[in-house]
Amino acid sequence: MPAPSKLETKKNTRLSAFTNDALGKHDAVGLIEKIQRQQTSSNALIAAALARVKVINPVLNAATDLRLDVPTDDSAMQSTAFHGIPTFIKDLDDLAGMQTRAGSRAMGYKRAKRDGPFIAQIKGLGLIPLGKSSTPEFGLTATTESFANGLTRNPWHIDYSCGGSSGGAAALVAAGVVPIAHGNDGGGSIRIPASVCGLVGLKPSRGRILMVPDSEKLPVNIAHQGVLTRSLRDTVHFYQSIQTHFPRQHGFEPITALQAHRHVPRKIALWNEDCDPECKAAVDRAADLLADAGHQIEHISKPFSDHLGDDFLHYWSFLAFAIKHFGRLSISAQFDKTKLEPFTHNLSREFVRNMFKKVGAFYRLRAFEQEYEAFFSKYDALLNPTLGTPPPRLGYLNSGNSVEDLVEKLSVYTQYTPYQNISGGPAISMPINLSREGLPIGVQISSRLGADNLVLALASDIECRAQWQHLCGELSI
Repeated sequence: MPAPSKLETKKNTRLSAFTNDALGKHDAVGLIEKIQRQQTSSNALIAAALARVKVINPVLNAATDLRLDVPTDDSAMQSTAFHGIPTFIKDLDDLAGMQTRAGSRAMGYKRAKRDGPFIAQIKGLGLIPLGKSSTPEFGLTATTESFANGLTRNPWHIDYSCGGSSGGAAALVAAGVVPIAHGNDGGGSIRIPASVCGLVGLKPSRGRILMVPDSEKLPVNIAHQGVLTRSLRDTVHFYQSIQTHFPRQHGFEPITALQAHRHVPRKIALWNEDCDPECKAAVDRAADLLADAGHQIEHISKPFSDHLGDDFLHYWSFLAFAIKHFGRLSISAQFDKTKLEPFTHNLSREFVRNMFKKVGAFYRLRAFEQEYEAFFSKYDALLNPTLGTPPPRLGYLNSGNSVEDLVEKLSVYTQYTPYQNISGGPAISMPINLSREGLPIGVQISSRLGADNLVLALASDIECRAQWQHLCGELSI
């Protein structure tokens, strides 16, 4: 099929790259099946994805760098888990031959000599990176708007945020450029964009797969690697496959196929306080669907200590401080702190002003795993909105805002997502409703450390009953 030549939008709000090419409207597992039946090839899928991104990216602004010549050996891909399906790498990790800009003007233009460890594993699965996806500066906020790359738009409505910090990855998957994309999550950065872009986003248990490089050297290890997909079966296939590249930790049971999960009624805590009515309606619907599947739902109040929000904010500001003052040593010799965005400077100053809180905050964050695990001695899982509000308009969470203004907004918007980063427990965002403006609203399911299969089984109960339409609109390029 000829490469698309124009972009159509519905009422100038939605962007969709779905069209009748080799990728079609299939998820990754569907494409693998087509390759196995010799109905398509990796090279055909790569050509289709490059054609789609070239047309849609001038508006979407989700791909920051492209590899325009990506030939692959179709026969060699047959022995891999993903058979040469195209993907994108979030621009916080190194991809050999490409720049790692981390969404910041402070980074130099040096190209990576080798793949980051997790990216090497992704490529070992047979996923073919076509380039880098956008992120806010060093992934420090929950919307993908940066001085270096500009605004990345939500394909469901281009005036709205696609979330962050894995926002470019989510936008590319939701718009149909690729079926799966790399992301990582330090406070909700996979689950937030999954929720606002209508995708599946799992933050796995800490230790199940390779962590973000050097994250184990930090006072609290909160950063997790992962992917964003349009279907739960794609997410499961990825984590089943990546297990072969990384030994299981802490005695975790391996991720198993959804069909292998024996249905067991679970006791699920429902936490839906202090959120927008549209988010409450979404999580109440999810609770009804899970009750219909035979699970016991119990309403609870906020389950975790009130001080954790302030402690996490202090740690967040510490990360900005570390980037600003040690970036040249720990990130790149070309790092220039004078080119950081004002918000990063201000967040770093926030840490300096409150440095006396450091010891107590870090101690409580490290101790939270015990409180978290104790909660799950009474319940099998926790159900809550992924976010406290529906997707916001671009600019609402812009990193040019003052620290005080942004923290106040984020304390409502992202109030549910940091707990699993601190504790290490698994959490998944599943799409379920649309807002009044026609944007996705997700719900989050979480559980104890290592209970990823339980989380995936409950997510499957929701997906099977919610009848969610994963495709962004009915338009094509």
